[in-house]
Amino acid sequence: MGVASEKKIILIHVLIWTCFISLSWVQFYTDFKEVTAQFYYSKLINIGVFYFNYLYLVPKFLLKRNLKQYLFFIIVLLLTIVVLNNFFQPEFIRMERVGEVAQRVGHIEPAMPKGGFNPNPDFKPDMPNRWVFKYIMPSVVPLLLIVIGTVIKMYAEWRATEETKKEIAAKKLSSELQLLKAQLNPHFLFNSLNTIYSLSVKQSTETSDAVINLSEMMRYMLYEADKELVPLEKELDYLHNYIYLQRLRLANDQEVTSNIHGDYYHKKIQPLLFVSFVENAFKYGTDFTGKTKIKIVIGIKDDSLTFFCENVIGRVDKDKRSSGIGLENTKSRLKLLYPGTHDLTITNENGKFTVNLFVKFNKS
Repeated sequence: MGVASEKKIILIHVLIWTCFISLSWVQFYTDFKEVTAQFYYSKLINIGVFYFNYLYLVPKFLLKRNLKQYLFFIIVLLLTIVVLNNFFQPEFIRMERVGEVAQRVGHIEPAMPKGGFNPNPDFKPDMPNRWVFKYIMPSVVPLLLIVIGTVIKMYAEWRATEETKKEIAAKKLSSELQLLKAQLNPHFLFNSLNTIYSLSVKQSTETSDAVINLSEMMRYMLYEADKELVPLEKELDYLHNYIYLQRLRLANDQEVTSNIHGDYYHKKIQPLLFVSFVENAFKYGTDFTGKTKIKIVIGIKDDSLTFFCENVIGRVDKDKRSSGIGLENTKSRLKLLYPGTHDLTITNENGKFTVNLFVKFNKS
C-alpha cells in the first residue's frame, strides 16, 4: 500500500470518528443538558476497543482461523469494559435524574418532583432496569464497533488478497509472454536468416521481400507484443509475415493455404495467440514425400474470432526438451487472458493435427 493510500485511509478514519463523536455529543447534551467526563471516558473506550480488535485481534486470531480464541478474547474484552464502566462511575445516570429520564424513555414512572430534588434518598429504580443500565448498555456500542471493525478488516484483507492474485496473474502472463517470445526468436530467426542467405546466393527476387518481412516481424515483437492488447490487423500481419517466411523454406508449399474472413479492423486482441499453433504446423506438417500440407482459416465476427489450423503429421523426431512448450504456454495464457470466453479443441487423429479455437474479444 502506498503512502498516499495510507494517508487517505487515516483521513477517512478521522472524519468518521469526528462525525460519530459529534453526533453522540449532541445526543448526550440533549438528554442530560450537560456533558460529563463519563461521555469522554466512554468514547475513548469505544475508540480503543475498535482499534484493538481491528489492528490486533482480527489479524492475530480471526484471519489465522483461530475462531475460538478470537471469540474468547472478545468476551473477555466486553466483560472488561463493563467492569471498568462500573468501577469508575457506578451509576450511568445520576440518581436524581433517573425518574425524569426513565419517564422519557417509558421504563418507570417518575418518583420525584420536576425540580430535580429527590425527597426520598432511598429511591432506587426497579432491578431489571438498573441491571440493564449497569451491565447491558455499556457493552452495546463496543460490541457494535467490534462487529463493524471486523467486517471492515475482513473486507480490506479480501480486497488486498484479490489485488495480490491479480498482480501475480499479471506477472505470470508477462513471464509467459516473454518465454514465448524467447522460444520463438532464436530458432526462427536462425532459420529465417538461413533462408534469406540461400535466396541471396541464388540472387532471388524474393530476397528483399524476405528481409522486409523479417524486419517487420522483429519490430512487432519488440515494440508491440509487450502491450496488453494489440490491433487485430497487426497481429494478422505478423502471422502473414511468419507464414510467408516459413513458406520460403519449403520445397513444396502448394498445399499451404491461409484465409481470413471478416472485418478485422478496429478490433483488439492479446498478442502472439496463434503463432505457436502455426509454428507447430510448419514444424511437423511435412509428409514423407517432402510435401507440406497446412490449412489455416481465420473467421472474424463483430465480437468473436475463430481460428482453425490443420496439418498432416509427417515428422515424428520430436525434441522432448522443447516439444509442446509453445502449445502449453498458449493454452495457459488463454485460460488467464480469456477465462470463460474461449474454447480450444486440439485433436490428433487420422494422421492430422487440428486446432480449433474460439475467442470472444475483450471489451477495451
